[in-house]
Amino acid sequence: MLFSKIMPGMRRIIEALSPPIFAQIIHAKRALAPVSNHPWLAACSPRKLLAINRSRFSILPVSFKRSPAFVIDVGANLGNWIGSLLQLLSIPEVWIFEPNPEAMKICRQRIGNRAGVQYFDMALGETAGQITLHVTASSDFASVLILPPSFRPGPNFWTNIIGRMPLP
Repeated sequence: MLFSKIMPGMRRIIEALSPPIFAQIIHAKRALAPVSNHPWLAACSPRKLLAINRSRFSILPVSFKRSPAFVIDVGANLGNWIGSLLQLLSIPEVWIFEPNPEAMKICRQRIGNRAGVQYFDMALGETAGQITLHVTASSDFASVLILPPSFRPGPNFWTNIIGRMPLP
């Protein structure tokens, strides 16, 4: 409220001179305002701040934030995005798709057995069939895409292919 009454130019100066945590809390309060009865209190929680960043909550449409009935996370990897979103919102039905068994195991541990959450150990694509998953040292880089030469094994440990897995 205080910032909204200050001239826009002065507001930017105050935000620039404030410690970064204040700017993060103000940003979080704005993001949580549509879905929280106490956005300032929620915005001060380190877990909520992390969840806002991981879920990219601020870019989601306000109408979605108010009443998401169903969410599908395709390629959920370790469950960071959907896990963070579930910390912020109550979502009655969630479908999680992840073809990498190791990543899905961590995702299941992170999300747990919440009501309405269903896990699918599979890839989704345009057509039915089989495809190869290129598994990398960091599951963030695993892909069914044909890897370009710049992505193939080299000095960057995280992108080195450590296996290939046929997917049904």
